[in-house]
Amino acid sequence: MEEITTRDESSHICSNGQRVLPSGGISADGPPTTLSGTGIDRMAFLQANITRDNTRFVNGTVVGDRNMFQVTLYTQCLCNYAHGYITPSHQFCDFRELSKSYLSYFL
Repeated sequence: MEEITTRDESSHICSNGQRVLPSGGISADGPPTTLSGTGIDRMAFLQANITRDNTRFVNGTVVGDRNMFQVTLYTQCLCNYAHGYITPSHQFCDFRELSKSYLSYFL
């Protein structure tokens, strides 16, 4: 969990950007400094991996299959609401031993 807070020069939490007025005063009517509009946002990250490795060495070469599945969860908490993104990805690799007759086709 990560908390993002925006503060002004005097270390107070500011929800909107500030600007200096021609009279020398400061106005806090600028754009919001965080997505929630309160000056404080919270973010959570979670990542999980599952790997199935069924590879072995045959004559110094990796042979077999390897399957990997990864899920990444990114959530941003805005006040009492949570908005999130789930990103699944998978990768399948198959390492096969090539026969001499197959190699002679390319040589």
